[in-house]
Amino acid sequence: MDKRKKKGILSESEIEKSLQGLGFTKNDSKVLLTLCKYKIASPADIAKNSSVDRARVYDSLNRLIDRGFIQKEPVKRGANYQIIPIEKIFDSIRNEYKEKISETILLEENISRLEVDEEDAEPRVWAINRKDKIRKKMKELINNAENRIYFIITPDLLMEEL
Repeated sequence: MDKRKKKGILSESEIEKSLQGLGFTKNDSKVLLTLCKYKIASPADIAKNSSVDRARVYDSLNRLIDRGFIQKEPVKRGANYQIIPIEKIFDSIRNEYKEKISETILLEENISRLEVDEEDAEPRVWAINRKDKIRKKMKELINNAENRIYFIITPDLLMEEL
C-alpha cells in the first residue's frame, strides 16, 4: 500500500475520483478543486488551471452554484467565482447522504409491506451459478426452513460442508 494512502493523503487525481464517487461529474470535481486552491477565480482562470474546456466550466459552475458550493461575484467584466468553506461543502454532502439513507429505510419498509404472504406465494425456482452463491443460498434456505426444501443440484456441491 502506498505510504500516502496509509496516512490518508490522496493525489489530486484520487481526490477527483473520490469526488466523482460522491456524485460530482469529472469536470465539476476539477472545477471545485481549482476553486479550493485559488479560493476565487474567473471562468478563464478556472479553465486554464483545471484543464476543463471553458464552455464546460460554465456548466460546472452553474451546477456548483445550484448545490450551494460556490458563489458568483459580479465584477465589471463578467464574474468571479468563490468557493464556500470546504467544511460546509462536506457537511452538506453528509446531510444529503443521511437523507438518502433515511429514504432507503422508508422505501425498504414500504416495499416489504408489498410482499405476498408466504403461504399464498408460488413455489420458487432459482437458477444460481457459481458455487459460493449456491452454497450461500442453500445455507439461507436451510436456516429459514420450517418444513421442507427441495434441491436439484449436482453431487459435487453436497460433498463439501454447507
